Amino acid sequence: MRTFRTLCSGGELFGVGARAADWQHLDGYELEAPIAAVACLNGFDVRVADVCQVDYETLAPADHLHASPNCKSASQANTQAGETDGDRAVAAAICWAIAAHQGRTFSLENVWQYRNFVSFARILSALHACGFTVDYRHINSADFGVPQTRKRLILRAVRGARVPPLHPTHRKGGDM
Repeated sequence: MRTFRTLCSGGELFGVGARAADWQHLDGYELEAPIAAVACLNGFDVRVADVCQVDYETLAPADHLHASPNCKSASQANTQAGETDGDRAVAAAICWAIAAHQGRTFSLENVWQYRNFVSFARILSALHACGFTVDYRHINSADFGVPQTRKRLILRAVRGARVPPLHPTHRKGGDM
């Protein structure tokens, strides 16, 4: 069975989808204890930890690594939006995790404005340095069957291969 690990796991919404696709969750790391508790109640091994303090070299290998760094600093809803030292530190931790990651795939989810941060550029550089091909897009979840409009930055990366195309399923011209 294919395995995955999450960073900045939140309530593990990524994990719900991955599990539905027959992936096995190895572990996740979330700074906020109440949020990690929700993920744990849903059957995920999400540990309360600062991703900047995790020793990624010692973790069991995972087939897929997913990160969802905090989006508050990049959100249009934040009138004082702007990249912070905390954003850059989390991005550095994600870069360390990418360097230690032995799996073939990586994904990242955030608000669309995150693509303008130095943090995002550093993550892209780390992926390229580790042999990943990268594709990122502004995706509306409603185009893929989610019953709400939620537009997000979705980055997908594959090591040593082309990133497969996305096929919207619930919009005019989609696959359904």
